[in-house]
Amino acid sequence: MKPKLSSLPMLLQVAVLTLIVGCASRSAYVNPQGPDTAVNAGQINIQDFAAAADTFVNEILERVSQGQLPSSRPGKPAIMAISRITNKTLQHVDIDQLVKKIRVQLNRSGRILTTTTLAYGEVEDPLAKQTQEQLQAQGKTDGPLIADYTLSGSILDDIARKSRMTTQASYIFQLSLTDRNGIALWESEYIVTKQGRKAAVTW
Repeated sequence: MKPKLSSLPMLLQVAVLTLIVGCASRSAYVNPQGPDTAVNAGQINIQDFAAAADTFVNEILERVSQGQLPSSRPGKPAIMAISRITNKTLQHVDIDQLVKKIRVQLNRSGRILTTTTLAYGEVEDPLAKQTQEQLQAQGKTDGPLIADYTLSGSILDDIARKSRMTTQASYIFQLSLTDRNGIALWESEYIVTKQGRKAAVTW
């Protein structure tokens, strides 16, 4: 039977309460893109996805500004669809974390829009796809949606031992933007490299 807190000596009660309060206050919110986020050499962290997405979006929008990614619809933004992005690392990677960040930023820019009804494999929004097909059958749309560009790529890793106790992990994000003729109009690579003590590296 566990003793009640009230049955303990006063000084011991204070020590126990201090310990409880101290343990309860260790958690705190941090900026997901700030310097206080956790860093694991053995996995891709949220800040890695954010940095890669920011780099890719800025490069794509720069191409748009230069007129190198025109739209097939005069006066309207180009449409981009998501093709296959392959995980070639030794760990489970939620590729949607990268793709969604890219899509959100492009859509917010208003200069390139993304579709949820046209994708490699399973579409993101089956109901929207069904509605689109029904409208096409009724002749209420111009025809099947054809994206101006498709986004494809892969994520790779390179694990190396720097010393007996230190391991280095590099994660390589590679993306390509391809037009309707199969020409890659934009390709880029973003690499994040981290080091950690062997005991702190997990995979």
